[in-house]
Amino acid sequence: MSAFLIYSKQNSLAPLLSLLKIPSGTTLTNEDADVVIQWGGNSFTAQDPSRHVLNGAEGLANVSNRRLMLDMLKWNGIPTVDSNQRSSKVSTIRRYFVTVFQQQELALFRSRGRKVWLTNEISASTDDSYEEIPMNRSVREVRKVLRLAVRSLYSVGLDFGGVLIAIGLNGGMQVIDITPTPRLNGDLAQKFANAIHEYVAVYSRKPKPVTLGADPEFVLRNKTSGKMVLASRYFGKKGKVGCDHIWLRSDQTRKQLPLAELRPDPTQDPRQLTVNLYKTMLFAEKKIGNSSIEWLAGGMPLKGYPIGGHIHFSRAPVNSSFLRALDSYLALPLMLIENHHSLNRRPKYGFLGDFRKQFHGGFEYRTLPSWLVSPRVTKGVLALAKLIAESYTELHQLPVLNPTVQRAFYEGNKDIVLSAVHSVWAKLEKTNDYSKYQHYINPLRDMMFRMEVWNEFQDIRVAWQIPPYSHKKSLIV
Repeated sequence: MSAFLIYSKQNSLAPLLSLLKIPSGTTLTNEDADVVIQWGGNSFTAQDPSRHVLNGAEGLANVSNRRLMLDMLKWNGIPTVDSNQRSSKVSTIRRYFVTVFQQQELALFRSRGRKVWLTNEISASTDDSYEEIPMNRSVREVRKVLRLAVRSLYSVGLDFGGVLIAIGLNGGMQVIDITPTPRLNGDLAQKFANAIHEYVAVYSRKPKPVTLGADPEFVLRNKTSGKMVLASRYFGKKGKVGCDHIWLRSDQTRKQLPLAELRPDPTQDPRQLTVNLYKTMLFAEKKIGNSSIEWLAGGMPLKGYPIGGHIHFSRAPVNSSFLRALDSYLALPLMLIENHHSLNRRPKYGFLGDFRKQFHGGFEYRTLPSWLVSPRVTKGVLALAKLIAESYTELHQLPVLNPTVQRAFYEGNKDIVLSAVHSVWAKLEKTNDYSKYQHYINPLRDMMFRMEVWNEFQDIRVAWQIPPYSHKKSLIV
């Protein structure tokens, strides 16, 4: 697999170019390059079907318009300055500049001064007014800054760059600016070179079969009173069925845990994962032993308690392309059948590209609401996730890069999202493995295109035929 770094003439990249083991230039001299890293300029789109492009024209256009960039950050729940503050001073306690490549922070710089000029600070972020500091994740502020930088770059459609973050006088964080072309010193150039070489090497490897896991959440409700029943009344924190770490709002002991969580055995087969989920639900029913306690799934069936349907991918390192495919071909379509209460999760929870790295070398995708509402939805979601995980390099159309579609996702405009999903679904059906999973995906697809909204206030035991609603016929086929 070949790669090429293309850059614009106005960018001084001498420290980086001397370290690269791949060809580079101001024009693409290798038309057969499989991977193009675009450092400035906007010659290539991230949706190019003939090559894999990092920092495509879409993301570069988004950050070139400051007002649009700040709007996109706000839609994604990222705190920012006001768009009219470009030429004014912002009082700060500290300022950080974070360089990021894909979902990995490369370096962290901290300022010495107390004022920041928005007009020139971003271009001088690695000069003598900043010092590089360790990325000590045990420090809460550092950990939040690093996480915010990764989120910010992804939200505007970039794969690498630098993010300037201010800590205000009240301790709050604000993203001040984003650059796709951070100024490089020798050490930072080496870090970018290493990241580029590693990414190209990993991208060139034949993908391994992906193992799926999941930990979807649900809540309990008393059928008579309609009030929440604490999950911690029946489950501990660990086990096949346990409690999420979120505690009751008024609980200072942090021991009253409202959200239940299923933790089925992982598997490479989405059908088997559904079977494993069903087994954990039967186990949960035995633990509860009370037919009058309803089980609810969805986005926010009980006010103030958002729940999610997290999916784990092992043997599959996280990267921007993978996340954007999940957002475009799973999160956007699923939004079409969400109850409108799911909007209340976002953007604090369930924002686009929400992920968490895991010990197994893969990651947890956290954008989706709890898809436990029915076996049909569950089987479709897990089959789609498996297909996307092993086919995302074939999925070049990414509507999530479009600011209009992003805004529609957060505001609940299903008509715009439906149009975007229609425009890309044919690409999904042309992937090599679609036929393998179509038995599970097509029923979900039909629901989505009809915008058949799920009922997240209905007891999911009915659809899953969990006692006392069980029948002889198996739902897991």
